[in-house]
Amino acid sequence: MTNVRRGFNRLFVVVWVVWVLVVVWWGMNFVAKDRAAFDEMIYEGEHGRSSDRAYRATEPELANWRKRREEATFWHLAHGFVTTRDGLQIVALVLAVLPAIIYAVLFGTGWAAGWIYRGFRGIDQRGPKGK
Repeated sequence: MTNVRRGFNRLFVVVWVVWVLVVVWWGMNFVAKDRAAFDEMIYEGEHGRSSDRAYRATEPELANWRKRREEATFWHLAHGFVTTRDGLQIVALVLAVLPAIIYAVLFGTGWAAGWIYRGFRGIDQRGPKGK
């Protein structure tokens, strides 16, 4: 029984590390898509589909988009999460609470399944209690 628990704990640690990597990848992917959107907005604002300047972005709009594109980095996103109370709550929820709940549910399910299995096997191999 101890080896099963130890193996389950090790498996959980490996899965948790993979989960953290997935969350980091998701953040990096979000930033990459955000930067690509700003690139497209800047390109359209500079070149446009029409030769008429009225349909193109103004210089202050372009400057704002360029500034926002330069600020769209993974570290800027991470800084926003770890320096605010709401951000820290989200990080704690995603990286600690959610995996802990999943661990508890799976561990409880495994314990219950083992308990039911031992009930069908009859008396424990150690003998009845008290003897």
